[in-house]
Amino acid sequence: MHKKNLLLAIITCLLFGGNAYAAEEDLVFFDLSLAGYSIGMTYDEATAVRPFHYVKNVSSPPAEEPYYIATVEHIYVDNVEMNLSVSFIDDKVKKIIGKFHPSALKDMTKRLQTALGPGENKSRVVAKKDGSENRQVIYRWDFPNAKLLLVGLSSNSDFALVSLVLKNKTKQMEQISRDDDPSDKTATFPSAPN
Repeated sequence: MHKKNLLLAIITCLLFGGNAYAAEEDLVFFDLSLAGYSIGMTYDEATAVRPFHYVKNVSSPPAEEPYYIATVEHIYVDNVEMNLSVSFIDDKVKKIIGKFHPSALKDMTKRLQTALGPGENKSRVVAKKDGSENRQVIYRWDFPNAKLLLVGLSSNSDFALVSLVLKNKTKQMEQISRDDDPSDKTATFPSAPN
């Protein structure tokens, strides 16, 4: 009887121990990417996804890291035509911006919400001085090291944007400090890029 109970206990530990480890591994290795590009990729890794059409150096003060933008035009991601800009700082991807036609905004919103959850809806209507209104569709998803934004403006009939941006390390540390401080219950998120 004792041997049977001991054998059952060992089998139970092996079965449940393996499941806990697998779930933890899935959480740790979550890969966030936009059109195949991920934050932190090197230039060589990014060109392995697809070749760039243009690469432009951006002038910066001498104290900062080298900064350049690579562009891919007229690609299809999930049947949506996009132009992509991939920004590199210190030879690592720091920002990916996809421009697409506003008619695909509703479909893109649904796809991102299905993949990432509802996100934070920061949409709003802005009244202009002439009495007309502009609708701004803005959704935001926050992750530990990056944020993903989806933006569409009723005043812009040329394009809508989806962007994946590395969070500023200083702002990350401020957020962690606020999260760790039990007296501060008003934690805020870093502001969206302009």
